[in-house]
Amino acid sequence: MRAKDGIRFAGIVRTFVNRPELPVIATAFQSQFKAIGFDLSISIGEFQAIAEGQRDGTLDLGLSSRNTTVVPDPVSTITLDFTSDVPTSGATGATNWRNDDLRRSVASYFGATEESMRPPIRRRIVEILQQELPVIAVVWYDQIVAVGNRIEGFDVDPFEHCLRLERLTVKS
Repeated sequence: MRAKDGIRFAGIVRTFVNRPELPVIATAFQSQFKAIGFDLSISIGEFQAIAEGQRDGTLDLGLSSRNTTVVPDPVSTITLDFTSDVPTSGATGATNWRNDDLRRSVASYFGATEESMRPPIRRRIVEILQQELPVIAVVWYDQIVAVGNRIEGFDVDPFEHCLRLERLTVKS
């Protein structure tokens, strides 16, 4: 493991089991970090441990998930994650990252009186996040659902936690 000025390159990534893919991804991170001389430990607990670590300053890395498909406008998620000085229980944004241009852009976006004013502001918000990378999306997916005419009782869980297969029936 590498060290600089007597300090070993090491840290802990906190994640949780509600999304079963997260511990697997954390394990892949651990292997990749080891290859560059960084000793990464994994702590699997409750989601709240990430937010608590943000608040008390003990968070090295947090591996979380964010679903923006259940909101009509993802800028509201950006507002929660990146424009608050105090992490909330639902925030998974950057720790100690602040960008006043982003904050002004978000305020302008929500203050826009006409929809036609929003696209250039939205582009600026995305530009700031892409340039500064306060968080890094490492994986993503699209939930794709196809249902035949013979299937009854199907509906999509907006939180993508359950397939609700017990509700399905097949017409003969």
